[in-house]
Amino acid sequence: MSFDKEHEENAYLRSEIISLHEASEKAQVLNDQLTRKCSELNRMLQTVRMQNTRIIADHQVILQEEQKMMTQTFQEQNLLLDAAHAGSTSELQTVQNEKTQLQMHL
Repeated sequence: MSFDKEHEENAYLRSEIISLHEASEKAQVLNDQLTRKCSELNRMLQTVRMQNTRIIADHQVILQEEQKMMTQTFQEQNLLLDAAHAGSTSELQTVQNEKTQLQMHL
């Protein structure tokens, strides 16, 4: 009777060992899949980071070019304004001279 009980217990333990072994194999398969997915995600993340770095660099170049163009435009406008101001000042001086001459004539 004791032998039968030990035999049943051994059979139960063997069954548990087999179940645990199967669960361990399944866990290992899932772990391997997870490792592959993590590697894939890391590669994708690295690619995205490189693309972001390139995009940022491209945008900085574009912004610098736009800033140069704006600076040049402002400089040109300042030159035009200076020329217009000089012309207006000259005309004003001429008108004032003419006014003075007319007043002296009168």
